[in-house]
Amino acid sequence: MKNKKAIIIIITAIVIVVCFLVCLPTIFLYTGNYTAAVKMGMKEIVIPNGVTRIEDQAFRGCDTLESIVMPNSVTQIGESAFLFCSNLNRVVFSDNITSIGDDAFRDCSSLERIVLPNNLRSIGDRAFCDCTSLSDIVMPESLTGIGHWVFGNCDNLTEIYIPKKVRTIEGSLGGGVSLEKIDVASENVYYHSKDNCLIETYTKTLITGCKNSIIPNDGSIITIGDSAFMGCTQLTEILIPNPITNIGQSAFSNCTNLKTVIIPKSVEYIGLFAFNDCTALENATFEKTANWKLVVDHSVSSSMPASDPIPVPSSMLKDPTTAAKELKDGWKFLWICK
Repeated sequence: MKNKKAIIIIITAIVIVVCFLVCLPTIFLYTGNYTAAVKMGMKEIVIPNGVTRIEDQAFRGCDTLESIVMPNSVTQIGESAFLFCSNLNRVVFSDNITSIGDDAFRDCSSLERIVLPNNLRSIGDRAFCDCTSLSDIVMPESLTGIGHWVFGNCDNLTEIYIPKKVRTIEGSLGGGVSLEKIDVASENVYYHSKDNCLIETYTKTLITGCKNSIIPNDGSIITIGDSAFMGCTQLTEILIPNPITNIGQSAFSNCTNLKTVIIPKSVEYIGLFAFNDCTALENATFEKTANWKLVVDHSVSSSMPASDPIPVPSSMLKDPTTAAKELKDGWKFLWICK
């Protein structure tokens, strides 16, 4: 009798363990608890049919995960769902996904190619940021919205294509050191590309540039947007044409090989951190040297005492070498010329 009870207990325990393993993906998909997957070292997961959403942080930190397959019942991928899945190299999307959340695939450093689903409408901020192996991404024509810094530090990505229905881009797309081509569908009425610059047509704002960009001088741009060229470490010189009035925050930040810049007479505003970490900058030619002032922005430089605008001596800006030093040293200030 005791033996029979022992056998029954063992069989029951085995059944419970098997059921747990079978149901495990469903458990952490719904609750966002990834601990079990990490501990078990799961490499491939096929999500059960019927799951409609991959929750925020569901697989965050699953650094053993290599492959994920989604059924067509999935329509949403939550924020940070696959953040830090450093060995993930294969993603089979549901055909019915409409949104990918902020940071969803951030720092998935083994991803090399992504084919996004045909019904996708929006990609969140930094969704593929720090995917350092990503060299190819296929964007569907259904796409209407793209978040900020989506491809930041994707150092193997060489091309970005913006489909015809995209009407909202929240900021610079990033792209990393290898980005050399930016193209927009000719049917898109909100954005266009010229000379490898991504431009918001109505506001005349350069959203994203790359190492091969030549800023157009045809009047199609009056503002270089925030972070537009940030991290373009292969950029060595840039000619900013006369129609441009504003250079945005961090516009050329971390362009560590930028040596020469020309600031035309039309420029009236240079944002915070615009030339931060441009360590190689040697020559900055200001076509207009008078009336420049430095203004403290206390939202960033809160430790600095309040003060009136600080005039920049015209004599300093007449010499390109001294002007370059002033630009680098004055990165915590707004530059205003009116």
